[in-house]
Amino acid sequence: MQEQDIVTLLSLLGDELEDVGLTRPVRLLLIGGAYMLTQIHNRGMTKDVDVIVQELDPLTSEDYRIFKQVVTFVAQDRKVNPAWLSDNIAQFLQSIGTVPEGSLWLSQGKLEVYIPDAGYILVTKLLSGRDRDVPDMKAILSVLNIEHRQQVEQLLQTYLDESTRQHYAQDIQDALDIIFSNDMPKS
Repeated sequence: MQEQDIVTLLSLLGDELEDVGLTRPVRLLLIGGAYMLTQIHNRGMTKDVDVIVQELDPLTSEDYRIFKQVVTFVAQDRKVNPAWLSDNIAQFLQSIGTVPEGSLWLSQGKLEVYIPDAGYILVTKLLSGRDRDVPDMKAILSVLNIEHRQQVEQLLQTYLDESTRQHYAQDIQDALDIIFSNDMPKS
């Protein structure tokens, strides 16, 4: 998906949510590759739109169930992958620390899409430990003018609870070693 595809699909989703009679907007926090594509502009495509659904309990909310049905309907209607919008990582991220509310980026029908601070996205990418996230992490460092590990440590303390920081300490340090490789002495 390209940026315009994301905006189009999200807009259709908002219109469809309104058409099915939801009384209040569904709030999404945009994360992952779709965030990088639409906010940092360091890539041209992403395979899906990762989000955190805010204020709706996936286990008990009727509005959440309707939301998921409408996501599937939009996928079928537009002939896109049924997993075009994913909240698979949301519960994990909500359990390990503070998820920011974000700033409103797109509002259409009964959908509001918020974007977090780029620092939050950096933290989520550090936790992922995936080599493919290195270019994204470096792009965020550039946008935030981060030049030192201590600045990243402050972000980790802002968004992750202590037990999560300890549990993922080695993975985080390995990722920091890679993205700050210029800081390391040459052998």
